[in-house]
Amino acid sequence: MFRQPGQGDACVCQAVIRFGSTPRVVTHSRTDWPIFTTALVTLLAIAGPLMLWPEASGRLVDTVYQFLTSQLGVVYIWAGNAVFGFVLWVALSRHGRRVLGRPGVSPRFSTASWVSMVFCAGVATGILYWGTVEWAHYYVGPPFAIEPRSTEAVEWAATYGMFHWGPTGWAFYCLPTLAIGHAY
Repeated sequence: MFRQPGQGDACVCQAVIRFGSTPRVVTHSRTDWPIFTTALVTLLAIAGPLMLWPEASGRLVDTVYQFLTSQLGVVYIWAGNAVFGFVLWVALSRHGRRVLGRPGVSPRFSTASWVSMVFCAGVATGILYWGTVEWAHYYVGPPFAIEPRSTEAVEWAATYGMFHWGPTGWAFYCLPTLAIGHAY
């Protein structure tokens, strides 16, 4: 529940958030201008040319896409395996037992709860967009000049689905989770 600050308040807004049965008031006092400005400039630098020159931008995006998918596919697979190994190492090393947050404050959620939340958030995001149609996409238009709608296309469709929605994909979701968790 959000409410406007009262007269004389220095904050922009306050939110009452419930963690269990204890309500907490979270106050945001100001905009973080360096972060806001960096994000806005980045957004305008990418979206501006796309809107101003749509045909040229479309050709550029297509060229970059063709390069990434035809030349860097192996790099992407190796990067996925490296990220999975790194996340596994963090989880199993002494760093995996580090409690993130202020000193002396116990975690609000158990390790199992965190794993469940990361898994559900990451997979739900992907499933809403691609999870239900990706197999059909690779079945009808498989990579590597494989005959569409063939037995081999079925195998590739299943393989790509497991790569994108299996442990390797989950490892990619864990990277920003580690950074955000460490910052807060």
